Amino acid sequence: MYRRWISLLVVMGMLAGLFSPLIPTSQAPQPVASAAPVTTVAPAAIQAPLSDPASVTLVGDLQSELGCTDMGTGAGGDWEPACSETHLTEVGYGVWREAFYLPEGDYEYKMALNNSWDVSYPGADRPISVTEDMTVTFYYDHKTHAVLDNVNDYIAVATGDFQDELGCPEHWSPDCVRTLLTDVDGDGIYTFVSANIPPGSYNFKIAFNEDWGGDIPDSDVGFTVADEGDIVTISWDSATDDVSVDVQSALPVLGPTSVTLVGNLQENLGCPGNWQPECA
Repeated sequence: MYRRWISLLVVMGMLAGLFSPLIPTSQAPQPVASAAPVTTVAPAAIQAPLSDPASVTLVGDLQSELGCTDMGTGAGGDWEPACSETHLTEVGYGVWREAFYLPEGDYEYKMALNNSWDVSYPGADRPISVTEDMTVTFYYDHKTHAVLDNVNDYIAVATGDFQDELGCPEHWSPDCVRTLLTDVDGDGIYTFVSANIPPGSYNFKIAFNEDWGGDIPDSDVGFTVADEGDIVTISWDSATDDVSVDVQSALPVLGPTSVTLVGNLQENLGCPGNWQPECA
């Protein structure tokens, strides 16, 4: 019996030797933690907001010029988020707009939501210099929280035969700012992003100031949405006038296409070498 145990130990030792490290431990690559399966979903910012604000107010030191009065704050009618005289009008797909006649002057403003200072955009007050008495149009996009006006900013609209799919009265409507492009990070690239365009083939151009004339490029730009939920990104580079469109699938990515056992045992399993993730 004693000899049988000795023989068994010898055999076990020989088997262990077969799987001893064939390369120094210090040379072995560090194991990579397994990644959890990734599911691609459309970012919330590209969807029409699930909960639009009840109101959007143009607030600033221009409100008294637009008919607002002191509401107990001592500000003389300015910086009053509850003043309905400077409410913007909701036009749909998260975009609010309103035009106001302003006298010449230098002002600062921002947008306050729901008649209070609880939420306002942008973080810092926006300056605007009105060089003559004129009508100024202000915009707020709740999808991206972008604040624009037609004095400081380009007003660019993705105008095409998909607009009616997003609630515009008709397609090819430069004055339907549901498809307004915004430059959230200030890099000069204006974008419109949507995951709500139904499958189909479409064409568009970029129109400016809610009207035709000066639209770009010369020829319509085409794109195709293959599946519901595909993410369409329309971009315009204000420095170069380049216009582009990108369509990304929103179908879920369920996991890796292969999983390989890698290590210093692969040669013993028929691989040409060890630590080879490509060995089938």
